[in-house]
Amino acid sequence: MANIAAPHSLVSIFILAPADIHVTANTFIRFSTSNQSDAIGLIISVHAASSWVTVRHFWSWEQLCNHLDGDLPPNITFWPLLQQNHPPYFVCDTDITSEISTLAIRGLVFVFHEDDPIVHQLHGMANTYVISSYFKSTEKVLIHGRTFSSFPSTMYRNLPTCFASQLFSQLLYIKNKLHKAMNSRSMNSKNCVIFQCDMIDPSTWIYMKKYLPAPVYTQIVCKEVYVGEDDGVVEKYRGLQEVISLSLPDHLPMAQNLFGSGVGFRCNLTCRLGRLGRNKTSHPVEETDTLNIVPFEPLGEGEEFVRRGIDIKYVRCLHSLTVVVHFNRINGATTLLPHLQRRRMVPGDLAPQPIHADSWPLHSKIGLFDHQIQSIN
Repeated sequence: MANIAAPHSLVSIFILAPADIHVTANTFIRFSTSNQSDAIGLIISVHAASSWVTVRHFWSWEQLCNHLDGDLPPNITFWPLLQQNHPPYFVCDTDITSEISTLAIRGLVFVFHEDDPIVHQLHGMANTYVISSYFKSTEKVLIHGRTFSSFPSTMYRNLPTCFASQLFSQLLYIKNKLHKAMNSRSMNSKNCVIFQCDMIDPSTWIYMKKYLPAPVYTQIVCKEVYVGEDDGVVEKYRGLQEVISLSLPDHLPMAQNLFGSGVGFRCNLTCRLGRLGRNKTSHPVEETDTLNIVPFEPLGEGEEFVRRGIDIKYVRCLHSLTVVVHFNRINGATTLLPHLQRRRMVPGDLAPQPIHADSWPLHSKIGLFDHQIQSIN
């Protein structure tokens, strides 16, 4: 455990070896409670000498109901419960704090406010949460609004970023590169796209491997070219490459935790820049569309020499990550539907059923008598 002086309230930084994460104040974490259930919270102070931290709790709908213990009126919801079938999940900020041991920390989570533009890119990504409300326990009042700085250390005094922020930024960068590569109209007979991401930190790769099968290790030749004092230098050496292949049905949820759906459009997706500097357009899936889809199918007879799937290659010494995507071109409602259902993109027998569908919504985006709801007592 290392103790490093930091400005203002960021008095220490330490490494938790079991979880392979760095923790500072203003970092969102998942931790175990006294009854062995999982909870999420925001570290508000670090006590490195005694190996414990103070966290502010962020509650799910179930945790809020348990705290109110019958005081909650029936058949109402304070945030969109119908969106709870997949990440990002809705939670609420609270004024409840507690002290936990560093051994109770299980890993990082990434929390955003519902108005953040990045929320639309989080579909299916593991450990992502959205907040629209704040619960004041002393008065039992729920207030709609922003009460925290979105995302770990987005702009916290003199610390504009942190370990968790950099990690998630790289995850989102890889995910968006894959989606952009999948939206290909190429007529390549191999149906394959390849892209490379440089300067991917080993900590990001360690986080990714927690959601993926065990890698296969191979030796490759690495080459570096640079200028010395007065000469050009070419340097070669052997480096270790880790390779992970995702192609089986069991690999689909693993891929979704990191990359989302694994679907790309073969139509031309366009968007004009709006007057406010940011605009968004969408193209719903139609029966006449042709999609690029990674099938994630079981092994069978007559297999292709190269299976359809996603190959991820990481060279730690170069901080280089290469992704190879082998996909199928699929069109027609009957062939598209099973793939979309497995990815929870459309309702189906494999999709979780909505909960509390008959509840009255009192969300932050819902108007009542031409006014937005600000607080609920």
